[in-house]
Amino acid sequence: MAQPESEEGGDVALVIPARDAAEHLGEVLAAARAAGFDPAATVLVDDGSRDGTAAIARRAGVRVISRAVSEGPATARNRGVAASAGAIIVFVDADVVMAPDVRRRMLAAFAAEPGLGAIFGAYDAAPRDAGLVSRYRNLLHHHVHHAAAGEVASFWTGLGAVRRRAFEAAGGFDPAWTGVEDVEFGARLAAGGGRIRLDPEIRGTHLKRWSWAGMWRTDLRLRAIPWSRLLLAGRVPRAGLNLGLSHRLGVAGVGLALAGLALAPVDSRALWLAGAGAALYLTASARLLAYLLRVAGPAVAAVAVPAHAVHYLAGGLGFARVLLAEHLPSRIARR
Repeated sequence: MAQPESEEGGDVALVIPARDAAEHLGEVLAAARAAGFDPAATVLVDDGSRDGTAAIARRAGVRVISRAVSEGPATARNRGVAASAGAIIVFVDADVVMAPDVRRRMLAAFAAEPGLGAIFGAYDAAPRDAGLVSRYRNLLHHHVHHAAAGEVASFWTGLGAVRRRAFEAAGGFDPAWTGVEDVEFGARLAAGGGRIRLDPEIRGTHLKRWSWAGMWRTDLRLRAIPWSRLLLAGRVPRAGLNLGLSHRLGVAGVGLALAGLALAPVDSRALWLAGAGAALYLTASARLLAYLLRVAGPAVAAVAVPAHAVHYLAGGLGFARVLLAEHLPSRIARR
């Protein structure tokens, strides 16, 4: 067995939360091993699976922690960290095939910057699923993370690493947060003085198959609503990643376009509002659409026009819900 590389006297552990992940898990584990992660230092937390997830991991020599009932990804990752011994903890999702140089890049970054608390990467530009919605969605992630490279106040567990001492100082993942538990963790880590870097050269291929309905549910319930709570509480920056100016203008454009269409039966002049909103949305999305046209072709770019509008609509509705139903009533009650 290869000796684990050490950092600050300890080894490197890999933690994988998984639920019904048998379809891709063998490939994910093989890629991790090819990247230099020792199966004996890998912990897979089987979060209430009903398929062969645990058996596949055990055959690969990975330590398995099985839970009969799903406790959620935050608790699963916390359990994995508690069961590991690494001074550096690496997280990867059970549907992400990491590139062969991931471990080397992560350790080099920590060695070069002793004050670095965490680092994470991005999906690559070659998503596995050939569906148009899947290609748009995975390339959107790639595009956003490349544009935001550098020091950030967030974290991503799809393919990220954190020093154990920084993880413990921040208190680990909070199970109360669903969908953005890694973003919330990163916010706490950064608020405590921890430095976090986004390096899009740390790459993984996403194997997930996206649908229109799945995208809507994820964007609204698991992204927009909890992220808006963090934003309105002042716990995440108002810019960066998918909160930048172009994204906010895109949301506004979609909202104006829909408002104009809704008012048009009453007053046809509202069509001007709809047109202005559509123009604003397309202008704000121009860089993404041009990128998709260049790397994925006209079919993906064409599907991205309505798909990205749906993405922005979910973001706007989620923010409005939290603002009107939670944030403002809470502020009024405190007065």
